[in-house]
Amino acid sequence: MVLTIDNNSFELKEGSVIRVTPDGVRAIKALDKGLVFLCIQAKEKSLLQYTLNDGKVLSK
Repeated sequence: MVLTIDNNSFELKEGSVIRVTPDGVRAIKALDKGLVFLCIQAKEKSLLQYTLNDGKVLSK
C-alpha cells in the first residue's frame, strides 16, 4: 500500500500507523494484495479535555 500525503509518498506495511491532519491532502493506493484499513477520526482539537490521565499508561 502506498499513502501519499501532500505529494509525499510512503510505502506502508502491515501494522503501520499513520496520523494525517485534517488539512493534509491524501491518496491511498492498494497494491496487488488488496487493502484493508481502519480509520479513526475525531474533530481536530476536540479532545483537549483528555490527557494521559484518562487512559492507562504502560511502562513497556
